Amino acid sequence: MLKITVGMATCGVSAGAAKVFETFRGLVEGNGGKATPRMSPSRRASTVGGVRRLIAERLTASMRTVAPVTLTTDADATELVLLRGKINADAGTSEALPVSYNDLLARLVAIALTDHPQLNASLIDGEIVQHTAVNIGIAV
Repeated sequence: MLKITVGMATCGVSAGAAKVFETFRGLVEGNGGKATPRMSPSRRASTVGGVRRLIAERLTASMRTVAPVTLTTDADATELVLLRGKINADAGTSEALPVSYNDLLARLVAIALTDHPQLNASLIDGEIVQHTAVNIGIAV
């Protein structure tokens, strides 16, 4: 059994983040990333008031002022390895580039964000803007 360690940098741990991380781990361990995300190029804004606005403002401020904490967990990546091997074998000798683990992990993160749109959001001018399009950047 191959194991990989997945890290998640965050300024704190919320129930929502833990739920997404568990979903992500379930995708890696369970179905090999076979789910299809539902993405749209639009976004939805909702007015925020009271406690929710205060929470959003303080979380946004903490992202700028608090040192990040890195959380890690081990996940059985056997299905991920098998999926990558199958995709690359199916590509055969074509001129397509081989699929990397980063490619697969980015896809799994996109699926998790579409399944939990409240985590794919920004606080803009006092409104929580939920983005239905998922944009992922990877620095190498």
